[in-house]
Amino acid sequence: MFTGKYILEKDWDNVLGRVKKSHINSARLNNYLLKKLTEVDSIALEADASKEYITSKQIKNKAKHKGRTVSFFQFGAERVTNRYQAGKFSTCKGELSMLINVREF
Repeated sequence: MFTGKYILEKDWDNVLGRVKKSHINSARLNNYLLKKLTEVDSIALEADASKEYITSKQIKNKAKHKGRTVSFFQFGAERVTNRYQAGKFSTCKGELSMLINVREF
């Protein structure tokens, strides 16, 4: 699955499937890869638990959030809600204000 991230071949560990520490952002990139792998595993486990047949292509599309149509305002509302629940009140207030202004415009 294409992630949109690029590194030099010398910074990639083929055996472990991770970015080597020689790369300046290795920790961040490895965390990103782990997050994506966790998402894919979660989708596969959910399908297995529900006895649903799912192809690797369907897993890939779900991981990329394809097929999920969300309007700009739904996405913005979810984002504001997530920020609020995370306790990031200052950014939540600003983003909510922007969302309201865009909707009124």
